[in-house]
Amino acid sequence: ISKQTFTEIFNNFNLPKDKKIIFYPAQFWPHKNHKYIIDTAKKLIEKNEFRYHFVFCGGKKGNFNFINDLIKKEGLQKYISIFNFLKDEEIISLYLNSNAVVMPTYCGPTNLPIYESFYFKKIIFYTKNLIKDDSINDHLIQIDLSSPEDFCKKLKICFDLQKIKEITEINFKYYNSICSEDTFKDNYQNILDNFFYLTKRWKN
Repeated sequence: ISKQTFTEIFNNFNLPKDKKIIFYPAQFWPHKNHKYIIDTAKKLIEKNEFRYHFVFCGGKKGNFNFINDLIKKEGLQKYISIFNFLKDEEIISLYLNSNAVVMPTYCGPTNLPIYESFYFKKIIFYTKNLIKDDSINDHLIQIDLSSPEDFCKKLKICFDLQKIKEITEINFKYYNSICSEDTFKDNYQNILDNFFYLTKRWKN
């Protein structure tokens, strides 16, 4: 699919063009913590700093009605869009055209949107201290889930294009170092070698 086609798909979402698009690709399970983003949106409105638009997408799991009703109750429809389960090309179009990815999840240590954001060269806001003692932390903008105020402050990086470019280029190189085809081949070969070694420990 051409880049132009992805742009056309994205335009069909009719998202505001004067806001920074912050994308959260996740099912509506309670542990995915969409409520944190709602709390952040309310803080931004209080501060009159609403220069962002949050996009949720995912299947209508256990917490969907709660989140959807809360957005309506708080009058946040102008600031948060919800899309049901999307096709692959629609998700890709959102990755390509968003300004950042956010994932305030309570469960880890790692999740696919981290690596997808690296691949699509998007910064990602991710749960602080969820991943212990791992080099991947150097590539995440960590957010404190006990403080929507922390996320409000860190969102400002979306307007520092030079900083974003530096971060995403480093993250893309990191992605290629661990997710390249050669790396997968090496890892797979190591698994097979270890397996065959172990099979020699006993008789057939």
